[in-house]
Amino acid sequence: MATVAEPIDYHAKLATYPELRDRRGWREELGLDVTTSSDECCHLLDLAFRAAFTRSAPRYHALDAAKIAAAAMRADDSCPMAHVAALALRCIGGSKANVHPALAVATAACAAGCSEWERRHLEVVTEYASADDGAVGDLYTAIVQDFPFDTLALSLAFIHNSPARRAALLDNSGAAMATWAQPTSSEPGDLYPFLLAEHAYSLGENEQYEESERFARQALELEPTCALATHQMAHIFEMTGRSEAGSEFLAATEQDWNLGGQATHIYWHWGVLHVEHGAHAEALALYEKTFETAKRDDASGARSMGKCLNDLASLLFRLHLDGLEPERTANLAAEVLALPSVAGMVGRSTGSAALDVHMTMLLSLVGRQSEAELLQLDSAATDTSAVSVRFAEASALTTALCAAIVAYTTHDYTAASKVLEELATDPTAFWEASSGVEGVPAPGNVYLSRL
Repeated sequence: MATVAEPIDYHAKLATYPELRDRRGWREELGLDVTTSSDECCHLLDLAFRAAFTRSAPRYHALDAAKIAAAAMRADDSCPMAHVAALALRCIGGSKANVHPALAVATAACAAGCSEWERRHLEVVTEYASADDGAVGDLYTAIVQDFPFDTLALSLAFIHNSPARRAALLDNSGAAMATWAQPTSSEPGDLYPFLLAEHAYSLGENEQYEESERFARQALELEPTCALATHQMAHIFEMTGRSEAGSEFLAATEQDWNLGGQATHIYWHWGVLHVEHGAHAEALALYEKTFETAKRDDASGARSMGKCLNDLASLLFRLHLDGLEPERTANLAAEVLALPSVAGMVGRSTGSAALDVHMTMLLSLVGRQSEAELLQLDSAATDTSAVSVRFAEASALTTALCAAIVAYTTHDYTAASKVLEELATDPTAFWEASSGVEGVPAPGNVYLSRL
């Protein structure tokens, strides 16, 4: 039976973080007006923003930003930003389930009196709840341009990213870089190294790898445990074809990044780097380390299980593509699929485009392609008004990828290459063909028409 961790009392933990700002600190240091008379509410909001922005720092990674924002609501139920932040953080996963009641409460709190900054955030979550929420990323970008110390908007603009918005990512981090003061050293609670890491990521997404590496290394000089910067370094090593150097870098710095919230994913990057230069034994050792984490997460009901599953499936499939014995990959995939929380995902869409494609990898490796197809057909039948545009777009893309995976693992290489070649060489035509016909969501069209 799974053991559930005791809920964290965030009110009681505030004393652990002396760097947290009161209402005056928000206004004077950040230029952000929080409409509340409760300093406790302000402290909790600051902690929520920090947890969302750093994501992987050992100091904050065990914290749940959405739950901290909910605690801020309890500290002052009339605070507009507490309601809006809690709603925005809760919606990151792409589901719109029960959004409208919470939005009504947030709207009422703002109507009773709010700052311009809070009103702008309300505008974003209102857009998110609409039938067409495609402007969410642009709205967050606009907030960052006007309020460059708003780390929540920076974080959510990053999360609501898409290939079409890569230049906007660089605008976001660039606006903050131009405004934030550069420290000469890093103290506990400093956020500047994480801004450097975010800027490094933005540069990398725009294929400016040399500059990206410069900023990532600068972040690590200030804060060696900044796993966001380490993660970006892994990206750089992969994109510049330096797999052996990347493996050596991650080995040399493991003690700095293996305590943060991105450790499992960085182990995946490390495994991929090993695969790139044929070091299968080393990649498998990292796979086994991740599988042990997955088993612990499965037993405890940890929310990180989904990310762990993605990393396991992806590394295993990379090994399969690189020639690892099919019997070995099938046995390892079967072990993952036997975990109770994973077994419960089979037979329907997981509700996550990323999880759907990685479940397809696992099921295909053990010869259960017919069950993999059910994931996508169920996703195609999803009520599109209940998911974000971002999720729907990702579903269209990953459904095509899933079709290619199924085709490849059933030895229909012509069909697999057809899908992948179209995605790689003519993405515009793919998206136009994937836009759906009346009454049939795009993912269904992709699956039914591509093969």
